[in-house]
Amino acid sequence: MIAFDGPLVLYGSTTSPFVRKVRACLLELQTEHTFELTPPWSPTSGVERINPLQKVPALKLADGTLLYDSRVIVQYLDARQPAYGLIPRDPSRRLLALRLEAVADGVGDAAALHIQEGWRAPEARSAFWLDRQRHKVHAGFAAMDEQLAPWMPLAGTPTLAHIAVGAAVGFVSFWMPELAWREAHPRLAELMQSLSSRAAWAATEPYLLPGAKFPSL
Repeated sequence: MIAFDGPLVLYGSTTSPFVRKVRACLLELQTEHTFELTPPWSPTSGVERINPLQKVPALKLADGTLLYDSRVIVQYLDARQPAYGLIPRDPSRRLLALRLEAVADGVGDAAALHIQEGWRAPEARSAFWLDRQRHKVHAGFAAMDEQLAPWMPLAGTPTLAHIAVGAAVGFVSFWMPELAWREAHPRLAELMQSLSSRAAWAATEPYLLPGAKFPSL
């Protein structure tokens, strides 16, 4: 059985959009938890003990059960506190929210692949791969801006749709600051402005760990 009460432990890194999505949901839900830094690139983080795929985020429940993949974790959090409305109950609106989450996660994946390719020596980088991932980021931004229409302006507490998109945009802005997106995507700009005033957003701002051999995605 899965525990739906008791304290939680979230394992993650300081820059992953998927970790930020879960952290922001936990904070907005005011769910008791602790956050343990577990950079997946660190040989001493022990990430392999909490997720066989050696990825973050992972969430340890009160009974010791470990959940991984941000989408699974968010579904758990929504089931744990259904009154909040993190994921809408109306079937059509729920699917729209989950579709936005999928696009946002895809943007995060594409940006991460672009960043990792950039870690290679210049002569070893694939221009084709870099262009392909950058194109996905641009296309994803356009899709998120369009699909945000029913969710804006943000009134009251954010839903999964707002949080997932915000985490993806924040990740790209952190790692790819040269990408000019605000003028072309006004809904995304409006969302980021709205989220910036929220405590959960300030608390999850990405940053690099000092002395890290590899930046932690």
